[in-house]
Amino acid sequence: MRLFRPSLPNDESCLLPVVKEKQDQASSLPVTKSVSLYNTHTGEFLRNCQFWQGDQLCPSSLAELNYFCRDHRTGDIHSIDPHLILLLHHILQALETNKLVHVVSGYRSAMTNKSLRQQSQGVARNSYHTKGQALDFYIEGHSLRSLHKAALSLKAGGVGGYNQFIHIDTGPVRRWGIAC
Repeated sequence: MRLFRPSLPNDESCLLPVVKEKQDQASSLPVTKSVSLYNTHTGEFLRNCQFWQGDQLCPSSLAELNYFCRDHRTGDIHSIDPHLILLLHHILQALETNKLVHVVSGYRSAMTNKSLRQQSQGVARNSYHTKGQALDFYIEGHSLRSLHKAALSLKAGGVGGYNQFIHIDTGPVRRWGIAC
């Protein structure tokens, strides 16, 4: 594994591990990675967002992802950790699906997080959502248990199982929740 320093706007310190992908031997097409998302709060779709081309991130797609994953309560936009999108993509690969991912929560402003903490005990004070490093989601046609299992199989970041969604983040490896 080698480290690749992508040229990302406002995030010069981000190092991404680049995993060699198998390429079709018959063609020399570069590896592309994409996700299709639906925001359950705004009703917006981001279809076939190609965030990776060849061996690098696509900055324009990352900007689209930042906007898509914004705090829907305040409208605040924050950079989403590219590792998070790679993690989601690897979960989709593990499930052998390219189905639409229903995003329940992406970035959360500190104000939103504080408000949610006052309403629920399940919201962390220093949530990775406030750093653009967490995503809550589900995929229709896949049980929460299968999503949880696929996420855990990657042995990367935090994985939480809840009644209506799965949480993933790019923090330390840990697990919690109903599907454990």
